[in-house]
Amino acid sequence: MDFRNLFQNHSQKNAETEQKSDLQNHAANNNRRFFYMVEDRFALKNGTQCVVVGNIHGTICVDDAIYILQTNSTTTVTIVKGMELYVNGAPQRVKTATDTSVSLLLDMKKEDILPYSIITSIR
Repeated sequence: MDFRNLFQNHSQKNAETEQKSDLQNHAANNNRRFFYMVEDRFALKNGTQCVVVGNIHGTICVDDAIYILQTNSTTTVTIVKGMELYVNGAPQRVKTATDTSVSLLLDMKKEDILPYSIITSIR
C-alpha cells in the first residue's frame, strides 16, 4: 500500500483550509465588506467626537469595527458610534445603512481624520 498520496492530500487540505480562513479574516464584522470616502468632517462640542460625511458602498452598522486609511499612509482602527441619514429632507438616526449618503459618529477628534480618507471593513 502506498501512503505517499495519503499524506500529500492531507497536507494539501491543511494548506487549503489555512488559505480560506486567512481570506475570511481580511474583513471585520462577519466578513461584511464596505467602503466609505470621507467628504467632510465636523467636530462636536465635547471635542472628543466627530461626525464624518460621505457615501457608503456596501452595508455599515452601528458598532462596526472600521479601518480608517488616511491620506498620509496611516491606518486607524475605531468603532462606529452612531449613524444619521436624511429621509425626505429630515435627519434620522439609523442602525444600518446600505449604498447611500450617511453621516458617521466616531470617537475621534476632527484633526485625527484627514479629508478624503477611506473608511473600510477590509484591512
